Formats: sequence, structure tokens, C-alpha cells
Amino acid sequence: MKMEEMSTEDPTKHGDTILVARFTMVARDALTGKAAQVNPLLLQNDAEKKLFQMGEGTVKHTWK
Repeated sequence: MKMEEMSTEDPTKHGDTILVARFTMVARDALTGKAAQVNPLLLQNDAEKKLFQMGEGTVKHTWK
């Protein structure tokens, strides 16, 4: 998620980035509370693949 400052004079113009957030999704079994298996992400086009690669780079950079 990314939030940017918006111009009050021209709503189509964006200003400085004021917040960047990253989320980690976790699946838990409702009965045991343990980790649950989830279906893998299926990337269907080049745009999705590029976004996924960008995310992988962020994870590698953050968790060195």
C-alpha cells in the first residue's frame, strides 16, 4: 500500500509519498491454530510476474 499527498488545486497531481506499508498474509487452521496449507499464487501475465519479482526483491532486501 502506498499513500501520496494529493494536490488540493489539481486532484490528478500527486505529491510526496507519505506512507508505504507492506503486509504479510498468514493462513491458520481454525481448529488447531497451526499453519495451514494454501494454494500457490498463479502468475498469469508479464505484469503480474514483474510485480511478484519486485516483491521478492523487497523481501530479500528487508530480511538480509
